[in-house]
Amino acid sequence: MQELNQLMTLITVVVLAITAFSIMTMMTTNVIERRKEIGIMKAIGANSHQILKLFIIDSILLGLFGGIFGYFVGFGLANIIAQQVFTISISLIPNVLFFSLGISFGIALLGSIIPVRKALQIDPAIVIRGD
Repeated sequence: MQELNQLMTLITVVVLAITAFSIMTMMTTNVIERRKEIGIMKAIGANSHQILKLFIIDSILLGLFGGIFGYFVGFGLANIIAQQVFTISISLIPNVLFFSLGISFGIALLGSIIPVRKALQIDPAIVIRGD
């Protein structure tokens, strides 16, 4: 039984790491696509805090939708496994939803750190000039 718990812990850690890298990749792409927009915002007076807020809201929404989706997909798969292997059904536990949302927010924010730092370093003069 301990080996099974260790295996499940290892799988969970690997999945969370892959999720963080996926979010980082998506947010990096988002920064690259919005580079000109960020440069224009900075040129007309937006400060780093306002740009940071823009990307943090994107991360939080991504974490929210990912957490809710993951919770219900995970519940559905766990219910299928419980019925087929143990011939029992399981019920939803609201506390697990809040825990999964917390983990989702944390992973989304963690995966956004590097792309957001790159967004804050964009020089508006270079972007507007087209280089």
